[in-house]
Amino acid sequence: MNTVAIPHLRDEVVVRPFDDGGDRPRFVVAIDGNHFVVTHTVAAVLDEVRHAGADADAIESMALRVSQRVGATITSAQIYLLLRERLPRNLFEALPESTSADGPLMFRRLLLGGARLRPLLAVAGHLFGRSQALALITLFVSLDLLVARQVWMYGTGSFNGMDYVLGLTLTLTGILTHELGHLAACHKFGGEHGGIGIGLYWFIPAFYAEVHGAWTLPRRQRAAVDVGGVYFQCLFVGALAALYLATPQPALLSAIVWSQFLMLHTLNPVLKFDGYWLLSDLAGIHNLHRRVGDAARNLLHGVRPARAEWSLLAAFAAIATAYFIYLLAMLGHNLGLSTAGFLLAFSAHDHSASAVLIGFARGCWLAALCVMAIGVAVLLAQAAGAVLKEKISNEP
Repeated sequence: MNTVAIPHLRDEVVVRPFDDGGDRPRFVVAIDGNHFVVTHTVAAVLDEVRHAGADADAIESMALRVSQRVGATITSAQIYLLLRERLPRNLFEALPESTSADGPLMFRRLLLGGARLRPLLAVAGHLFGRSQALALITLFVSLDLLVARQVWMYGTGSFNGMDYVLGLTLTLTGILTHELGHLAACHKFGGEHGGIGIGLYWFIPAFYAEVHGAWTLPRRQRAAVDVGGVYFQCLFVGALAALYLATPQPALLSAIVWSQFLMLHTLNPVLKFDGYWLLSDLAGIHNLHRRVGDAARNLLHGVRPARAEWSLLAAFAAIATAYFIYLLAMLGHNLGLSTAGFLLAFSAHDHSASAVLIGFARGCWLAALCVMAIGVAVLLAQAAGAVLKEKISNEP
């Protein structure tokens, strides 16, 4: 058997136990903001590589030590294949780093660093107590119902161009509050984190929070980080609802409606947003789309899935169906209203500067809705392809 020079593991690589609620031990490998859930065997190999350094070492002896650690026979050929082909190349100093894009979020730019946000996060973390969260969510639901009642009784009022601008500004503020919630939860439970930035999710501008340390937290705390963004956004919308009840401004109502749409959008498990990671952590599954796809393919081929997989598939299908219905109703309603308003504005005989400005604003809003509809369609197609086409990869 040929001896193989063992590559040197980068000092920045972190390997820690990963809580997925299962019987088999799992580990998370963190490097450069990327996280990989691996088996006990892979974790043992990485630990042996770290201690072996970059000196030439017989791979047979490593295979023997790994076999003793995991209680199963691991051959030198398996370790050779793992080091040469299976593991990401940027884990090692002796191999060139991967230049592939870090997922669909591209062109990232940091807006607020973690160090600057730390004092605020320390205070905001107190809102994650069980009693505080229950009281605040109850208050949010109550205020939301009161706003719905007021709109039902008195209508929405008339909107002008400034209302759209102010509503959009408040909605963006709510999105930043959402990202702050993720960071606050991560900080509360002791996970490492960065700051808040902006990038392109495929081709849609999106804010993001650097909560890479959440992977090292226990499963329930990871779930709290997953839902922390929506939780903080609920508090923000609750504050807007209280203001609207005191002074019913159309801009406030616009921000409330669109913030709730965005919250429901991010909670869907079809796309890899908060809902995907929340359901994944609650179910103890680190590759949700693959498991759902496997269960769906088995069902299509007449193979009844196991009870756990059947429950997962049913929950995923129910949430996805409700999300599709809500999404189509919301976008369809707003596209219809915006199209009618745009056509009405340009069919009127009033050609004053204010009328032209209102028509232009409605045209921009209609264009934004069209882009959103196209973007969502592309993302859903990508997600459906991932669910239906992902293959099971062999683990060493």
